Amino acid sequence: RSLILARSGIPDGSIYDALREAEEKKIGEKSSHSLKQIPSTLFMNLKELVGYVKTYVREGMLLLEDGCAAKEVRELVSRAGSTLSIVNLLYLHLQDVDYSRFSPGGVSARNIVIECRLKDNDAELEGDGLAAVFPHYEGEMETFSRSHVLYHDKAPRLSDEVKVALPTELSGNHHILFTFYHVNCKPETGRKIAPEGESAASHEQRNKTLIGWAALPLLSDGRVSDGRKTLLVKTEPRHKDYLSSSNVDSSGATSASLPKFHVHVHSLSTLYPGDPFINEFFLALDGYDRKKGNEDAEQHLCSSMKRLGEKAPYDSVAPYLSVIFNQQLSWLCSSSERLRMTCLVSLLGLLWTSDDGASSSGGIATSRPGAVPYRNPRLSKFAEMEMGLCRSDKNTLHENLCQTWLALLEDDNTAEHLLSLSFRYSWFLFDVMVKSMTMCLAADDMLSED
Repeated sequence: RSLILARSGIPDGSIYDALREAEEKKIGEKSSHSLKQIPSTLFMNLKELVGYVKTYVREGMLLLEDGCAAKEVRELVSRAGSTLSIVNLLYLHLQDVDYSRFSPGGVSARNIVIECRLKDNDAELEGDGLAAVFPHYEGEMETFSRSHVLYHDKAPRLSDEVKVALPTELSGNHHILFTFYHVNCKPETGRKIAPEGESAASHEQRNKTLIGWAALPLLSDGRVSDGRKTLLVKTEPRHKDYLSSSNVDSSGATSASLPKFHVHVHSLSTLYPGDPFINEFFLALDGYDRKKGNEDAEQHLCSSMKRLGEKAPYDSVAPYLSVIFNQQLSWLCSSSERLRMTCLVSLLGLLWTSDDGASSSGGIATSRPGAVPYRNPRLSKFAEMEMGLCRSDKNTLHENLCQTWLALLEDDNTAEHLLSLSFRYSWFLFDVMVKSMTMCLAADDMLSED
């Protein structure tokens, strides 16, 4: 959009009235002489404020010591990061809702506000929900978050972010309830506070009109489903067991008669992964008992591990890499040859997926015997991380890893790209072997202090 340049000395009220008229495309002669639209470019710098760590984010602008204005933003998982502790968060990015063709109950919905709540059941219609919403300002966890109101906009494009702490145990009844209201900006002429004897909450409730609701179940096939969601805003009152009526857009005749609401869901959870391949892997892990040696469970685990190494994107797998790597290294000490080989193949696939230097160094084709391998600093950290002492009754990790790697190289049926990957990441495998040998020597008290 164009910025509007105003001459000095204009009262704030006049500027507000002129901006409102400009927004409604009703600029007249009276305001056009004091306001002039000029094409402009807005530059924004994003930088980390060292020593300015907060557990909440302010909504307004901040004035820094150097006189610059800044806006705080929340930091999601970076490409270089891996989660080493339990994280169980959900981010909701409200995008847009369109009431331009709808007037529920005869109400002209033009000042729209959206309330978001985390609910654990659909039987209590009047409940506030769980106190799991992070506040915009410092304070206790809240039961709801409320979007900004865009004045006289029937189809607002939103930019609100809601951060939710997910419960440790999720069920099919947990859902996000979105409630839509029309706000009356001028409830009573000249009155800006609640009348004497009336609570602020009651006064607020009287000045907004319910115009719809939508519910988003959190679990889908046992996992939190990420991505952009299109929900139908129901205009009839909620009833008990309202989750039984789907809000998902079916693109049919019914959906055409209801407003649509778009929200982007981003889960950051080590308990409920949003990626289907990671979720399948952890479910297979839960169902596998190494001591019992169930054939079907082992087959399921190997299949999920194979798909994880081949198909899981890095942005999804990054928070779990340290956990997955350590688990795969422990299984390399398994007595099952199939499980050991699957672990090594999956490990090589995950190393390739996580290697942002692979493309810049020429890709798999250059990873031939004799080529100098690219040593990714980020992957080096995984080899240096503390891992459990992997040792079975018969072999240690370094012995089993070496034997499995040799079996991979000697097998005539090994795919060419796996051979290339094993040479590319030979440095990683050797680092793990050296560390395993060092840990075993230390455990047996065979390391010299010198």
